[in-house]
Amino acid sequence: NKFVRPEGQPKDSILCIRNLTENSDGDIIVSSSTGIAKISDGTMTVFSDEEISGMTFYSAAADKFGRIWGSVNSGAYVLSSDGKVIGQIENNFIFPGENIYCLSNGEDGSVWCGSDKNSVAHIQFSGDQLSESDLDVTLYNTGKISTINSIIPVFDGSIMLNALNGFGVIDSDGSLTEFDETQSAVSVTGSCIDYEGNVWLASSTNGVIKYTQGSFTYPGRGTEISEYRINTLTCSNDCFYIGTDNGLLIYDSDWYPVTNQLTDMLRGDRVRNIISDRSGRVWIASYSDSPVICYDPKTEELTSRSSANGLSNNNARVLLELSDGTVAAGTQNGGSLM
Repeated sequence: NKFVRPEGQPKDSILCIRNLTENSDGDIIVSSSTGIAKISDGTMTVFSDEEISGMTFYSAAADKFGRIWGSVNSGAYVLSSDGKVIGQIENNFIFPGENIYCLSNGEDGSVWCGSDKNSVAHIQFSGDQLSESDLDVTLYNTGKISTINSIIPVFDGSIMLNALNGFGVIDSDGSLTEFDETQSAVSVTGSCIDYEGNVWLASSTNGVIKYTQGSFTYPGRGTEISEYRINTLTCSNDCFYIGTDNGLLIYDSDWYPVTNQLTDMLRGDRVRNIISDRSGRVWIASYSDSPVICYDPKTEELTSRSSANGLSNNNARVLLELSDGTVAAGTQNGGSLM
């Protein structure tokens, strides 16, 4: 129940910590504006190779061979586990025309790399050298998400992108999901997923942000539904019947529009209520010349009721199937049984 300062840390040797990561041995790699260090068994060792001493390291990753990759202005240094420089990776080798901005451990000992623009790279190894023949680099475009601050691999093979101007996810098949929260999800530096599947973001501008998966799906997102005021809907015979203030919409199970005698008959009319009875027939109440319609999707048989043949009024508001199969219709000035 107390904070513990790592032992062995020289005064003012590691300042402005930019990133922490962990290698397969459980050591913590510390990237800072004044160098890079390792904390092992509670003791910090500052890497003192003259080539990197005092250099700003923005982030680090550990690969399957135990090497440490550290991102710097010119690209990335690759270090041994004790901090000796093994090699250097130039920006253009990973990102033509862009710069390496962050690094992250891959789940399988690979390395993820984010750019200062709109790209991420997955670096896998076919050998233990740093030559082109041993490094397999796969590039992904991040769309509008740019300046990648950090990359968080997820157990299902996807990665979360934390960026200066947004947050996104790249699935295991390479497809990108952008959340378009340009006002709230800005300056995102880190993210994690809790046990309920909620995503938590750390934003240096807006603090902590929580994304929660909604309880509802919207399969009709690609349709014209959003242009209408929806009053009522039902499903029958694998079709959706949707009543609006400006007519009837019908969609099949794949949300492709269907037009038939019903949609033609009610075009421009106010549809107030739709039900499906126990036989699968569709009953429609509307403000029209055919205020109550019974339609059988299987036979396409259609019958209608209006004030001309016994309905109390031509403005039908509500329908209800009773226990004996009778359908009750409520109109502007009364009720009818059919």
